[in-house]
Amino acid sequence: MGGGADETDPVMVSLAGMQVRARDLAYAADWPGARRRTAWIGPERVGAVITSEGPGGLHVVDIAVAPGQRRRGVGRAMLEAVLREADRAGLETTARILVSNAASRALFAAAGFRFHAEPAQVQGVARRSPITNM
Repeated sequence: MGGGADETDPVMVSLAGMQVRARDLAYAADWPGARRRTAWIGPERVGAVITSEGPGGLHVVDIAVAPGQRRRGVGRAMLEAVLREADRAGLETTARILVSNAASRALFAAAGFRFHAEPAQVQGVARRSPITNM
């Protein structure tokens, strides 16, 4: 949850659960056939990445890391796993990122993505070509 919410408050836990379910339903409608992968450290679920493969390549629909696990390499590890698959298949990889989300933009830039947004756009597109061995 994060954001200073009391994670022991049953009302907040219930609201957060509803929010996650609503987001998942929206993803299912917008990205049929999307694939979800979950990252674990021992018994603790620490992150998830959702991708969708189409004729244009592989799109990172969402990448999320548990608040207590951020800045520990979890997001980078999940993104690297996705990119290994995309590279093996020779697929371009894209993601839509909020212009204001500096952390996500930095994560994707470090992985070789180029980011582009038109002036006044809220979101831009990060794009990475496959790395091939010649």
